[in-house]
Amino acid sequence: MSENLLVEIQGSVGIITINKEEQRNSLNIETLNNLKNVLQSFSDNKEVRAVIITGSGPKVFAAGADLKEAIKLTKEDRKTQTELGHEVFQMIENFRAPVIAAVNGHALGGGCELALACDIRIVEERAKIGLVEVGIGTIPGWGGTQRLSKIVGLGNAKEMILTGIPLSAQEAKEVGLANKVAESGTGLVLALELAEKISKNSPYAVQVAKSLVNQSSLGTLPTGIELEKKASDLIFISHDRTEGIKSFLEKRKPNFTGE
Repeated sequence: MSENLLVEIQGSVGIITINKEEQRNSLNIETLNNLKNVLQSFSDNKEVRAVIITGSGPKVFAAGADLKEAIKLTKEDRKTQTELGHEVFQMIENFRAPVIAAVNGHALGGGCELALACDIRIVEERAKIGLVEVGIGTIPGWGGTQRLSKIVGLGNAKEMILTGIPLSAQEAKEVGLANKVAESGTGLVLALELAEKISKNSPYAVQVAKSLVNQSSLGTLPTGIELEKKASDLIFISHDRTEGIKSFLEKRKPNFTGE
């Protein structure tokens, strides 16, 4: 694996650290490809029940696209970069297990879009987070205009995107962009605690529940209810449901298998 990423597995939690502190943990084409490969390897490893993405150093979670690379890209290369970013962020959004962003520092532009693709965002108190692209004459290009409004609402999304002014961690918490605010240097610890709590649950139930919540923002309520009914029928005949009920009645820890 490239030195651009540090990858480890602690128990049932996969941890990905963008390891480019001197380049503000920017997301160039090489780093995006490496992230794609790691996500695929974690997806294939059924022991991984939650994933954390964070950045190296105390200052930046991810700065988004590498502008030094971007200025040199041909039109065709730019298209490749855009499509690759969307592909990777959709992999995160649709990953079978929850993905937590441990936002250790500033998450601006594409770095904010990376955090938006994650299921849960823990933001350290000194970090700023936002879509700042209009300030350099462009727009969010990796899903920011679409995902942000689903999290913070249309009005807040428009204000953030059109002003290009990032939010403090506390401001992000107030609009629902940050799930939790962590003291400086403790974001990863808090993310691990949360990931471990999630990992104790049925991976099959967690996967289905995540998918249903994702779908809730795409369709109507009646459509979502029907999807939930069908999913509930599948869960009813699963091993994990039977094991969960038996373990509760027998007052012991469940042995979930993800089936």
